[in-house]
Amino acid sequence: MKLRNFITTPVKAVIATALKGIRSNLDETQKKLIIENGLYHITPNREITDKIVESQHLRPSDMITSYGAPCVFFFNGTPTIENYMKNLTNTKKETNPFLNPAMVVSALKISPTNKFDLENFKVRPFDDVIMHEGVYALPNNKVKPIFLVPDLVRNNEDGNPIINPETGTYDIKFREALPEELNDKKTQYDAKSDYIHFIKNEAIKLGYKNKGIFKNLRNSVQTIKHLFKIEGIYNDKNLLPTIKHIIKHRKKSEKNKELNGEVHQSDLDNKIKTTR
Repeated sequence: MKLRNFITTPVKAVIATALKGIRSNLDETQKKLIIENGLYHITPNREITDKIVESQHLRPSDMITSYGAPCVFFFNGTPTIENYMKNLTNTKKETNPFLNPAMVVSALKISPTNKFDLENFKVRPFDDVIMHEGVYALPNNKVKPIFLVPDLVRNNEDGNPIINPETGTYDIKFREALPEELNDKKTQYDAKSDYIHFIKNEAIKLGYKNKGIFKNLRNSVQTIKHLFKIEGIYNDKNLLPTIKHIIKHRKKSEKNKELNGEVHQSDLDNKIKTTR
C-alpha cells in the first residue's frame, strides 16, 4: 500500500462512518423510483418473514447499527451484489454470493403506490439506503413475502446478459426468484450456467479458493478483504458527492427559513397597516 493510501484510507473510513449518520428527506425523484421499483427488506429466513407479516410491523435496528435513531432499512429496488455484500455479507459462506452463487435470500417487498405512503421515510445520502425511523407498520395489501436470488443483469426481452458499457463486463444483481427455480428447502436455486461460470471466474480473480485444507479459513479472510475493498470503492465514489449534497441541502434549508421569515414579516407589516 502506498504511503498516501495508508494515510488517506483510515481518514476516509472515519468520514464515511460519520456521513452514515446523516439522513435526508426523500426528494421527488427518489419517491418516484421507489414507487416504480418497490422497497425490499431482507430477513434471515422465510419463517421470520412470515412472522413479520403476521405481526404487521417491522422493528428497527439498534442505535449502533442505525448510526443514530433506530431505523428499519430497505433497498430501493433489488440490490446490486456489491450493495448486498456491503450491508449483509459476513464471514459465513452462506451469505457471500461469490462462495454461494445459487444462494436464496428471504425478503419482504413493500409496494408503495403514492407519495403519501413514503411520508415518514428518509434516505442516507452516502449510499442511498432507504430508512424508516422507529417501528414501521406494514401497509395493508402492499406487502409480499418473496425470495431473491443473484443473477446477471439480463435483457427483459430475450433473457441474454447485458454488458455494462462503462466497465465492459457483466453486472450481478439480485432479482425476485420464480417458484419453479427454488429447491424444496428454498435454500438454493437453479441458476443459469452463464451466471455460474461468470461468478466463479470472478471469485477466482478476487482470491477466493474452492479447494485446499484451509480454504474455509482463507475464504473468511478473503471475504473481509473483499468487503473492505467494496467499502473503499463506495467511499471514493460517494464521499465528495455526499458532502456536496449536505452543503446544498443546508443552504436550501437556510434559504427556505429566510423566505419563510420574510413572508412572515411581510404578513405582520400588512396586518399592522390594516389595523391603523
